[in-house]
Amino acid sequence: MPGKVSSPDWVQNIRGFLRDSIGPSWQIRESKGKARLGIRFEDGTRIYKNLPFRWERAQQANLRTFIEDVHRLHIEKKLPIDEAFERVKQSQPKEALPTQPRNPQLILEAWNQYKTYKVFETGAIKESTWNKEYLGKYEWRLAHVASCSSAKELLRKITQVKNSKGKLQPAGSVSRTRTVQAIAEFLRWGVSEKSNYLLPEEFTPPAIGALGDYIGSKSAKQQQKENEPIVTISDEDLERLLNSLPVNHPQSNHREATRKWDFCLRLCIAYGLRPHECTYEYLSVKGRKKPYLYCSYSKKTGKGISKPRRLWALDPEREVDWKLLQRIKSKEPLPSMTSGAGDRFRNFLKDNPVWEELKKREGVTPYCFRHSYSRKGHIDYKLSTPELSQMMGHSPEVHERAYSKFMTDEIMESSIERAIRFRDLTDKKQK
Repeated sequence: MPGKVSSPDWVQNIRGFLRDSIGPSWQIRESKGKARLGIRFEDGTRIYKNLPFRWERAQQANLRTFIEDVHRLHIEKKLPIDEAFERVKQSQPKEALPTQPRNPQLILEAWNQYKTYKVFETGAIKESTWNKEYLGKYEWRLAHVASCSSAKELLRKITQVKNSKGKLQPAGSVSRTRTVQAIAEFLRWGVSEKSNYLLPEEFTPPAIGALGDYIGSKSAKQQQKENEPIVTISDEDLERLLNSLPVNHPQSNHREATRKWDFCLRLCIAYGLRPHECTYEYLSVKGRKKPYLYCSYSKKTGKGISKPRRLWALDPEREVDWKLLQRIKSKEPLPSMTSGAGDRFRNFLKDNPVWEELKKREGVTPYCFRHSYSRKGHIDYKLSTPELSQMMGHSPEVHERAYSKFMTDEIMESSIERAIRFRDLTDKKQK
């Protein structure tokens, strides 16, 4: 016959306390995960009361205090046992439970009103930006965690939502950082006067500087990948790619589509454009005496808004030979870039033999046209970070973070020498 299983030490302790301090007629046991008190009276009758505490070690002190208070009111104050029990029960602090949203759709209803605030009331972002970024990247994730009861729970769980390919946003990645920051900004609005307090205070997110716990840190593998050299395309390979495009294809629809893309690629190569900037929504010709190409695109991030900019061709000969200004001025057709510009670039180039060769050999992407422009500016023209960052339409900090690998001692020396020459020339003019 198996031996009797002994109770945990904390249970033995509290039972010993009851036996020695209150009396053997007061006993305690477990019932469905809760503590249950049994009392035997002098006439032999018994009553049982469920205590408002879980049957676990952490509740040992609460159980002892509760039973002592009931015993004191019943024995010393002569209150009936039921009244004594209810008085002590009512005096207990409420157990902290998660606060549920007022209804399951609370978060998503607030999100819809957030769109109205961002797009239509304040004009902080365009509706196209909302559809591309907020709808396309954040809303479906938010829908997965809309039943969460607090900001901390929501931010923690949204980082665990997988995409259609079953992948998570890597810890410390740009995509995860943007998701956490965007959702925290939404929650901050939702608990504020700006939203008329649509969300309860439980949804107040941590301060911006405290979001690191949800963003996480990059893995060693990710760090190694980011430290790899930035992929660029040589002038020779760019010429090979352009020459491989079937701009004289016998089929008219194929020929017309290819010519649009040929024009698009030449603009990206010459001016270092982002893929989605290659559209007449942003591009125009300005300047009467000396015409130049202008890009009106402004990139909005949590750190600010980049300014529209004049575009500079690092190879003026290309700009002239390819007749880029005239073609923009005459509105020569470009491919549609309403959404997913990077994917549209990839889809067009996926069957091109030169592109496929470069992809296998170098790992090129549509952004490599822009990377190549930056490398050329630093290596061939010895341009400084402030100069090239303005030409490319982002801050020096962003440029330094993305392209610092291009900065060599030779480039720095050249920049310093040029600065000294400029200073000396300025001093001479002033004298």
